Amino acid sequence: MEYDRYQHNKTLFIISIISLVAGLSLLIFSLFILPNLIWHLHYNVPSFIYIWSENLKQHYNFSDIGAHTIVFLIFFLPAILATFIAYLTSNSIENELYGLTTAEENSPRKNTIKNSSKETWLVILQILIFIVLIISGIYTLHWLISVPPPT
Repeated sequence: MEYDRYQHNKTLFIISIISLVAGLSLLIFSLFILPNLIWHLHYNVPSFIYIWSENLKQHYNFSDIGAHTIVFLIFFLPAILATFIAYLTSNSIENELYGLTTAEENSPRKNTIKNSSKETWLVILQILIFIVLIISGIYTLHWLISVPPPT
């Protein structure tokens, strides 16, 4: 029978759920505004995104790309931080439930967890590299097919 994580540690469970919802919401919103910030597509983006971007350009002398990057990172970095907090609190509850905090360092279970953790980080790194390559390819394609304005 599965353990009830809420009854085991209510505080960590609530923190985990709140940070997961906040992180995913911020991540979805940052990905929602990303095409507007990169390609200047006009769709139903909240007006404060434009105001922040223009404010950064006027008051702090940011370039267009710099201002858009800052606005994107305002939402993206807290999303990553919140999801990481959710990950840590969830793992803390799991470790308490299954007794992994009292295990010996040289046990086969601990080595399996280390190997699994290494594989997980390797997959995450591969996904991030893949995302960077896709974005670089999109920028390169956009640069190749763009026609400079006549002078």
